[in-house]
Amino acid sequence: MAAITIVSYTGITAKANATKALSNAQSVQNVVEIFNAEGSNVYPADAAAIMGYTTGTAKVPTGITVVAAAQNVPTNATTGVNNGLAYVSYLAKGTTGGCIAYYDFSNNPTPGLKYVFVGNATTANFTLSTPTCS
Repeated sequence: MAAITIVSYTGITAKANATKALSNAQSVQNVVEIFNAEGSNVYPADAAAIMGYTTGTAKVPTGITVVAAAQNVPTNATTGVNNGLAYVSYLAKGTTGGCIAYYDFSNNPTPGLKYVFVGNATTANFTLSTPTCS
């Protein structure tokens, strides 16, 4: 019985963490789209521009940190600098879009880095030595 409880708890925790991480990425996605709409159709050049965006109608919610893709990518850590529950990574696609990475804690199909996109960006790979967003 204890083994069943532990497996069940682990699965529930992973799903909750995955939901939180995706929600964080989508919150940043919304901020970036508003940045674009209020900034003459230009997407943020970097993570610092997103974190510093406070003059418009939206800002990154408290508790979420956006970092440069080349600096850090979120992992399955739940504390520290790569904390997948609080950090998302951003990489601009010039001025026409961007890629936002978050850590998916779920086992669907496997845990790992996932992406949401803004503008005309459609693919990303932040696991390379030089992250890409296209």
